[in-house]
Amino acid sequence: MTSQLYTYHPSEHPPGPLAGGFVAVAAALLVMLGMMLPAMLGVPDVAMFGPLLIPLLAVVGLLIWLNERLWIAMAVAGHVMMMIDSTRDAIGPGEAGFIVLGLGGLMIWFVKEVAVHRRRIVRTGFDLLLASFMILGTVVTLIACVLHGGDLLRYFKEYGPVFDLMIYFPLRKFLRNRDDVVLLLVLFVVVAMINGAYSFLSYRERLAQAVFQWQITASRSNVNESTSLALFVMATTLFAYARRLWLQVVALGGVAAGIIFLLISFSRSPIAAAVFAAGVMMVLIPWRNSRRVLVALALSLVVGAGLAYLIFPQIVSSIGQSIAERLLTLTSATSDRSFNARLVEAGTLLDRYIRYSPLIGNGFGVRFSFLDPLTNETVTGTFVHNGYIWALFKYGIPLALMLLWVLVYPLIRVLLSAPRRYAGFDRALMAGSVGYLCSALIVHFTSNHLAQVSTALNFAICWAFLDYVGRRAPKHPALAASHTVSAGA
Repeated sequence: MTSQLYTYHPSEHPPGPLAGGFVAVAAALLVMLGMMLPAMLGVPDVAMFGPLLIPLLAVVGLLIWLNERLWIAMAVAGHVMMMIDSTRDAIGPGEAGFIVLGLGGLMIWFVKEVAVHRRRIVRTGFDLLLASFMILGTVVTLIACVLHGGDLLRYFKEYGPVFDLMIYFPLRKFLRNRDDVVLLLVLFVVVAMINGAYSFLSYRERLAQAVFQWQITASRSNVNESTSLALFVMATTLFAYARRLWLQVVALGGVAAGIIFLLISFSRSPIAAAVFAAGVMMVLIPWRNSRRVLVALALSLVVGAGLAYLIFPQIVSSIGQSIAERLLTLTSATSDRSFNARLVEAGTLLDRYIRYSPLIGNGFGVRFSFLDPLTNETVTGTFVHNGYIWALFKYGIPLALMLLWVLVYPLIRVLLSAPRRYAGFDRALMAGSVGYLCSALIVHFTSNHLAQVSTALNFAICWAFLDYVGRRAPKHPALAASHTVSAGA
C-alpha cells in the first residue's frame, strides 16, 4: 500500500548562484520597503527603532534559508510578543518584532518555496480555497480601504492577524511525523501559559478598569481568551488519552490553567464554548476515554482554585465575587446590556455601511460610527465584535461567504478522511481540533476571532493537524474511487 503522506524535500543544499542572487534582490527590496513604510504611514514610533528591524529581517531570511524548521518553531513561539505587546493605535517593539519574525518571515518563506525552489504549495482543495481567498481578499480590501478613505496604518494592523492564517502552509510542511506534532503542541503550551500568566498577573489592573459589566473592551485587554480556550481543549483531550501518571498530572494542570485563564477573562462566551468543545470532543472519542473528561473537569476546578488561592490568596479572594457575578449572566444574554450593545452595533453596520458597499465591503482601516446604548454616546472605531458581520463589513458579501467556507471546509473534509474511532493518537488529535474549531465558530458571533493573531495561530494549527490526520487516515470510498479513476485516466 502506498503511503498517503506527502514527501517533502527540505533544502539541505542551497540552490545555485542565480537563485541566490534572486533571494538577495528580494531581501534588498524588503529592506527598502521596511525603511520607506514608516515615512509613508507617518508612524514616528516605528521610525525610531526601524533601523533595528533591518538586520533582524536579514537574520530571519538567513534562518529560513538555512533551517526553516527552526524558523517555524520560533515564529510560533514569537506570537507571545504580539499577545502581550499589542497596542491599539501604534506599533510597539514587541509587535514590530513579531511583524519581522512572523509575518515578514512568512513572506520570505513563500518567496523561497515558490520562486526559488518552485515547490507546489497548493496540494488539497482547502489549500486552493485558502490561498485564493487570501489573494482576492488582499486586493479587494486594499481597494476598498482606498476608496472609503481608510487609514493605511490601521489597515496593516487589522490585516496582520488575517494574513497570519497563511502560517498554515509552513506548519503543514513542518508536520511530517508524530514527533513533529508533539513538538508543535509543546510550543503552543508554552505560548498559552505565558499568555495566561501575563493575563493573571495583570488581572488587578484590568479588574479596576472593568468595575461594570458592560466595560468589555477594558476587561479583555491583552487576554487572548481564544488561546486559553484552545489550551483547555488540548489539555482535556490529553487527559482523556493519557496512560502514564506524570502525563495525567501535566494534562490536569493544563485543564486547570485553561479554566482559570478563561474565568479571569471576564468573557462569558469562551467559557460556555469551552464546555461545548469538551462535549464535541467527548462525542468523537470512545466512551472509555470520554468519561475521563468529566473527571478532568471536576478535578481541575478543585486543583486550579486551590493552587491559585495558595499562590495569590489576596487576588483570588477579591475576584471570586466578580467572577461569580459574571458567570450568573450566562443565561441572561437577552437582557444583558453589553449583548444588546453588540446587536445595535451589528444593526448599524448592516443598515448604514454594508448595504451601500455589498460587493467589495469597506476594507480594513475604515472607521464606522454607531450610538452606543451603554453610554448614550456616538462611538467611532474599526473593531467589530460579531465576526460574521465583521466579514461582511470588511470584505463584502461574496468574499464573506468565501471566508465562511474557509472556516467550515476543514470540518466537512474531516468527515471524509477521519481516522478510525480507536485510532488512538490520530483520533485524539482530530477530536481536539474539531472541538476547538466548532467552539470558535460559536464564539465568533460575539467575539471576532479573526482580529487576533492568537486565534489565527489556533486556526492554522488545527488546520495543519487535520491535514496531517487526513494524510494518514484511510480514504473515503468515494474519494478512493475518484482517485482510482483519475489515476487510470
